[in-house]
Amino acid sequence: MDFRRFIAIPVLTSFLFLGVFGFSGITRASDEVIDSFDANITIGKDGLVQVEETIVYDFGSSARHGIFRDIPLTAKDGPTLLIDVQSVVDGSGQAYTYTASTTRSQLQIKIGDPDVLVSGVKTYVIDYTVTNAIRPFDDHDELYWNVTGNEWPVSINKASAVIYYPAIMDGEVNATCYTGPSGTTGKDCEQVIADSATSKTTATKVLGAGEGLTVVLGIPLGVVDDTVIAVESAGDGFQTGMFNVLFFSIAGVMIVVTFALALGSAMQFIKSNRYKGPRVVQYHPPAGLLPIDVGTIVDKSVDSKDISSMILDLAIRGYIKIRYTVKEIRFWPDKKDFEFDKLKDGSDLTHPAEKILFAILFTGRDTVALSALTNLATKYEAQFKAIATETDDYLHERGYFDKEAKVKASKLTKQIVAGSVVVMILVGLLSTFTEGASFFIAFPAALLIAYRVSLANRMAHLFTDKGMKAEAEIYGFKDFLTLTDKDKIDLLNAPALEPTMFEKFLPFAMVLGVETKWAEKFAGMYLSAPSWYEDRSGAAFSNTLFIQNMMFLNSSFNNTVASSSPHSSSGFSGGSSGGGSGGGGGGSW
Repeated sequence: MDFRRFIAIPVLTSFLFLGVFGFSGITRASDEVIDSFDANITIGKDGLVQVEETIVYDFGSSARHGIFRDIPLTAKDGPTLLIDVQSVVDGSGQAYTYTASTTRSQLQIKIGDPDVLVSGVKTYVIDYTVTNAIRPFDDHDELYWNVTGNEWPVSINKASAVIYYPAIMDGEVNATCYTGPSGTTGKDCEQVIADSATSKTTATKVLGAGEGLTVVLGIPLGVVDDTVIAVESAGDGFQTGMFNVLFFSIAGVMIVVTFALALGSAMQFIKSNRYKGPRVVQYHPPAGLLPIDVGTIVDKSVDSKDISSMILDLAIRGYIKIRYTVKEIRFWPDKKDFEFDKLKDGSDLTHPAEKILFAILFTGRDTVALSALTNLATKYEAQFKAIATETDDYLHERGYFDKEAKVKASKLTKQIVAGSVVVMILVGLLSTFTEGASFFIAFPAALLIAYRVSLANRMAHLFTDKGMKAEAEIYGFKDFLTLTDKDKIDLLNAPALEPTMFEKFLPFAMVLGVETKWAEKFAGMYLSAPSWYEDRSGAAFSNTLFIQNMMFLNSSFNNTVASSSPHSSSGFSGGSSGGGSGGGGGGSW
């Protein structure tokens, strides 16, 4: 099968789309540099933050109109900002010509006269106020501020930030700082708490292009008022004109046509990779497949419920004992938890995912509580990712997914990334001839790239004949799990429903999302707890209560897996350069 036909139209469209319109605001930064970037930040008692940025920009031999400064209005796990530009002046206080506009979720301050060119060293003092910059926490308030931004295409020789805040009579101020590319945790910076109302941070190295300085200041509760307010999404800053009407019309037609053709090709491609035989009810899952394999084959990805199904499956097979506990807390909801006891050493496990999960649970211990795993979720991030990777490789190796198609998909993904970089460079060279509309060029281009990456993922999980047959058997088995009409089951000569069958197939029902219907078949039949399960809540055993607890275990472990991805809205816990609010970057124009 020739995979190139699925990407030809999106690729050609992207080149045409971007080549015609290009990007605006690309900086020619061959010999330009920021000599210094100094910020004075004042936190008011009312929570309002005043920022004064002094940027000494050396244009070198370039003849440019001025600079622009981009500041995001949104941040991950942070409130939406409201920024009001007060003034832009030079080093002697003389006002500059500037415009301040918002495009989607970003403020751009464009400084300079379009009819005047400048060169050499110029000083720009930008003064603005920020609402919602202070982040409230249970035990402190915090300014987590990206001072310089990490999107400057030039280096910054010197960077500093001085933060002024209301004098603190009681309590302690905590501070930290980060330098380097976005997401890194370098600390090439010095921080000094000068007095009870001042903190000064200085970068101790030159910040290269794409690097920045980020500061974090934590102050006791009550020093500033809680002034977080709802801020509506920023509107477009585009001026209405014939160019926009023409642009939107052409862009809309191109996007619709591209997606219609590409989606049609993709759907035809996906339909062709299906089992062509009849769908027959199956009374067992495909031989040799664990619940995690079944869940992965169904949606071609390993998700948290697939991983959590292994806990229950290992217990049913005698490797783990699951203990449900409830800790009573007066005047507060009871704390529900699960404990896992190791019954076997797991040395005979053969599936790579089970080996990794068993190591997560019992390395250096014989018992572990689910709450302990949740609290240490980020510690196991790499292992949870490895479960997904190893399961994917396992199914490819066993012939359910096409190995050759996976190799081709990997090459396609690399070509997409490389091609995107080339396109960006080419349109950057053309950007001089096009002003405005950069968002409306970048957004559809990003959609097309994301679509092609998604298609590459589909290619990486092409079924073999064995895989297509297994998928058909899985859906036939799902039919059996959901059939509740006794006459239908008798007519199909289904095996007798027994408690051992309920246990054995429960993990499969969970990954297929039909555990409730499967449990309904055994109402009143499942009268005693299985040997691998213990309930210390004191409640009498019932089939309904048991399935509810298993579903609670499933969802709780899902949350543990999901929380293994690192995230934090505080700069003191998982903070990094480029984190927090503020940031952005800028360049010359």
